[in-house]
Amino acid sequence: YFGLRVIFFASGMLTAIATMLVPLAVAQDNIIYFVILRICQGISFTICMPTTGAVTANWASLKQNGLFISTLVSFGQLAAVFTMATSGKLCMSRFGWPAVYYLHAGISFIAFGIWVLLYRNQPVDHPLVKESELKEINSGRSSSALKASSNKHQKIPYLAILSTPAVWGIWAAA
Repeated sequence: YFGLRVIFFASGMLTAIATMLVPLAVAQDNIIYFVILRICQGISFTICMPTTGAVTANWASLKQNGLFISTLVSFGQLAAVFTMATSGKLCMSRFGWPAVYYLHAGISFIAFGIWVLLYRNQPVDHPLVKESELKEINSGRSSSALKASSNKHQKIPYLAILSTPAVWGIWAAA
């Protein structure tokens, strides 16, 4: 019903808010509050890999699948490079360790704001995608597969998904 655009944005906002609140939980010396925030961050992160598959399935041509997936999953490695370099500097600065969380929360707010403004669930719905680009994206796909992927009124079995042991395992591992 909401589509990937809104769900990924909401997940990003949850992690940004939770990240922003971590220093407050620590300042209050409240371990329960801190653990709840970390669980929210972990739950938010679980949507990243399914998002990679959905974006690739909807936006990449068959020839570009590998490039799309490798680009979309590289955020983990690139984020670690950025985080390690900036976190040490921020911890040693006059702003202290809370600045690490505030910076990352700010980046999350900006990144997910850009996401919700620019991304569309289907290329055909995006105002900047040209007809020639649509043809390239859809090249090699069957018309029945295209119709199935553009069907926007499928019911999502949320209860069945949320009650699956695999989902709980992923959340626990995150």
